[in-house]
Amino acid sequence: VGLEYPSQIALVLPLSGRQQAASIAVRDGFMAALLQQDASQRPVVNVYDSTQMGAATAYGRALAEGAQFIVGPLTKDEVAAVANSGQVSIPPLALNQLADEAVPPPLMFQFALDPEEEARQVAQRVVTDGRTRGLVLLPNNEWGQRVFRAFDSELKTLGGTIAALRFYDPAARDYSQPIRSALLIDESRARANALSAAMGTRFEFEPRRRGDVQFVFMGAQPVQGRSLRPGLLFHMAGDLPVYATSDIFEPNVTANNDLEGVMFPDMPWVISPDAVSSELRDALSTHWPLRARGRGRLYAFGFDAYRLIPLLKAGRFGREHAIPGMTGLLSVDDRGRVHRELDWARVSNGRASPIDMSGTVANQN
Repeated sequence: VGLEYPSQIALVLPLSGRQQAASIAVRDGFMAALLQQDASQRPVVNVYDSTQMGAATAYGRALAEGAQFIVGPLTKDEVAAVANSGQVSIPPLALNQLADEAVPPPLMFQFALDPEEEARQVAQRVVTDGRTRGLVLLPNNEWGQRVFRAFDSELKTLGGTIAALRFYDPAARDYSQPIRSALLIDESRARANALSAAMGTRFEFEPRRRGDVQFVFMGAQPVQGRSLRPGLLFHMAGDLPVYATSDIFEPNVTANNDLEGVMFPDMPWVISPDAVSSELRDALSTHWPLRARGRGRLYAFGFDAYRLIPLLKAGRFGREHAIPGMTGLLSVDDRGRVHRELDWARVSNGRASPIDMSGTVANQN
C-alpha cells in the first residue's frame, strides 16, 4: 500500500556518442517495465539525450517540463555534474555512483551495477565457505584496483587474509608468470636448484605449489578468465576453489568450458530468472538478437530502475523493504544507495548452475 508511480517521469541518458549502445539497452529495459503496467496506470515518460545538451541541462529541462521523478544520468561524470549543479529539487535515481568521498545532494538516489559490491559479496562468500586465506589475481587497471580495495577491506573485516596478490597485464596472452609467482612455484624450483648445486648432483624434481592457501579470487573479463583458469590447473592449483565476479561469465557454452567449476555472484536475470525475466529474455533474444547478446545485464538494469521508483518515492529504506529485481534483491540504505544482493552460480558444462549458500548446486527445473 502506498507504492505508486508519479504521473510524469523523465529518463536522462547519453543516447548518442560513446555510451549510446549501453544507454539504448537501459532505455529498452526501462520501457519494457513500463509496458508491463496496466495502460491506464502508466505514467508519461519523457526521454532526454544528455550527450546533446549536457546532463545538468537535461535535468533542468526535465524539471521545467513537469517531471516529478527523474531517472539518470548514466555515467559517473554526468552523475557528478547533476549532483554539483545545485538544482536537485526533486529526487533523481542516478544510474551510477558518486565517488565515495563525494557528498550527494539530500534527494539523490544512486543505483549502479557496481563491481565493488560484487567483490564484497565474494569476500563474504569465501569466509562463509570456511576459507579465510587465499590468492588474488586481478587486472592491472583502474577496475582491478577498485575490485581489490573492496575485496581486501571486506575480507580483512571478516578476519580473512590475502596471502598473495598479483596484478596481471590484461593485454597479455600468457599469465603463467603471475600465477607461478603467486603460487611460489618459482621459489620451490629455486630451492631445488640451490640444493642440487650444493650437493653437486642432479635429481628428479617435481616443483610444488604453496600449501597455505584455501581459495583463489580472480577478477577478469571472459577472455582473460578463459586463460587464467587453465593456467591455475596447469600449475597444480586445480584443487583450489576459484571465485570470480560476474564479469567473467557470458552465455557461451563452448567458450565457458575453460571456466568449469568457477563460482561467481550474478543477477537473477542471468542465473535463475523468474517467469517474468525468462519471458523478457526470450522476447529480447527474438526481437533484438544482436543487442541481447552483450547487453542483457544493462537491459535488466533499466527494468529494475523503473521498478524501484515507487519504493524510492515512498521512502521505504532498509532491508525489510527489499524487492526482488532482475539484477538482485534490491534495498535502499539511508544514504540513498541501492544495494543488490546477488545469487550464486558455478560454471558447470559451460552454463551458470545456481548454487545455494551451503555450496551445493541447486536443482534446476
